Amino acid sequence: MFKGLFGKKESKKVPRDHGSAVAEAMIARINLPAKVFPAGTDLQAIRLFFEYEVIKGKKKGFTPILVLAEPKMDEFWEMSFSAGFSTKEILEYETRNDGKTILDAWIKENESDYVREYGEPVENLIGKYSGTPTKVGLFSSVLNGNPKSPEMIIFEVPTPNPWEVFAYIPFGGWNSCPDSKQLVPVLKYWFEKYGARAIVISRDTIEMIVPECVSGEASVELANEQYGFCPDRVDQCTKTQTISELAACLSVSRVWYFWWD
Repeated sequence: MFKGLFGKKESKKVPRDHGSAVAEAMIARINLPAKVFPAGTDLQAIRLFFEYEVIKGKKKGFTPILVLAEPKMDEFWEMSFSAGFSTKEILEYETRNDGKTILDAWIKENESDYVREYGEPVENLIGKYSGTPTKVGLFSSVLNGNPKSPEMIIFEVPTPNPWEVFAYIPFGGWNSCPDSKQLVPVLKYWFEKYGARAIVISRDTIEMIVPECVSGEASVELANEQYGFCPDRVDQCTKTQTISELAACLSVSRVWYFWWD
């Protein structure tokens, strides 16, 4: 039944414990149906429960999203809501803006910055990667080398459209990180083209999953878009700092990882 997003069926029980003070504060602040996964919860159990929530959400009209329970995220949410974070404004922005157009503008800006800073042609940024592709694993963004899972919360966001979770969950808007208004149309474009959907977020990361890997010339085009979306994905998360290395990663990975410094 649960084969699809993540693969084979699993059979594991998921804890229903109350969360830490931070988790409970985040749940109260966002005011959406939620369940807590305590630190150290089996990742396969979290994976299965997320898959179940996706299926249930299609029937009931919501979209699940996992959020790390961390003080910095709670502080960011507090500041965002105090500053007037508005779901209505974000959804209205979505109707007036195209995700591909937004990405194209970011790509041009980043290419200009690259040429100006390094004095090299854009072709060098694309590069010709010939090494072994790095496969990104599920939950790699939340583990970050740790052996145990951190405390996470799964929220039921009241929209059937996966790209609209950021109209309800504040994110970004600092340094080069897109804000929620920009995220929604961009993620809509990627959902419609690749079936991409966000799985888990932290204060400065987004992890997404797609039904199939993207290969060939399409992977280079996508990697260029992801560089426009998140320059650190290439500048700090590849060995060669080239778009072609990211393209190679996308050709073997169903998980997309973004991190903003």
